[in-house]
Amino acid sequence: ELDKQPMYLCNRGRAYGSLGQYDKMIEYCGRAVELRRETLTDAFGLDYYYEFLAEAYFRDNRLPEFEKLFEKSDDLKEEEKKKAIIYNRIGNLLVQGGQVIESIPYYEKAISLDDKWPIYECNLGLTYGKLIKPDWDKMIEHCQRAVELRRDTPTDPYGLVYYYDFLAEAYFRAGKLKKFEDEFEKFGDIKNEPKKEARIYNRIGNLLAKGQKEQEAIIYYEKAIELDSESPIYECNLGLTYGKLPKPDLDKMIE
Repeated sequence: ELDKQPMYLCNRGRAYGSLGQYDKMIEYCGRAVELRRETLTDAFGLDYYYEFLAEAYFRDNRLPEFEKLFEKSDDLKEEEKKKAIIYNRIGNLLVQGGQVIESIPYYEKAISLDDKWPIYECNLGLTYGKLIKPDWDKMIEHCQRAVELRRDTPTDPYGLVYYYDFLAEAYFRAGKLKKFEDEFEKFGDIKNEPKKEARIYNRIGNLLAKGQKEQEAIIYYEKAIELDSESPIYECNLGLTYGKLPKPDLDKMIE
């Protein structure tokens, strides 16, 4: 009432959302969008407020209504990268809500609007891995694309190692771990960053250990330690793995 700023309206809407009053969240986040159109000095773009408005409609089970409203408004029409953010957000909301297959068209829409942003490809890849019948080849394809894009996108907040983590998992799930290793070594993207490289080998060790392939996991934990001997978790993971062998080596676990 004292100062009608878009952010204040948005925050009020989000507060209603935390109470489960999604109609009120829609009302106030919608008003935030309307006010932002006229408040060019606001530090947050229209896309910021639209993200919360999309969430409000999603929580209220009215997602098609939001899409119709969003497209009809022509807001962000000339800013496709910002529009992509909204569709990616919807995809994330659907996945979080267990509607995995329904999220795919939204990630694809985000990619069609901004095909240079790595996280959209990664999210799509992860979604293929979460299907009732996972499509590991599709997960590999999109996580690989995310890695390729990240090489040329220094402004992306996620490092190459983030995408390599998921690419390693995709190859592992597909039964193609050796192929991943060959590709990883061939490109050498983080060869000069041993601590980051160690993280990938530790991730592979974790995947193998969870798959009850403890003996194989040991090799990867040892590789991680060789690359980064100062990270305690790698030593701990190796010790735990010795304790999980068919014939546990408790002396090695203690060591």
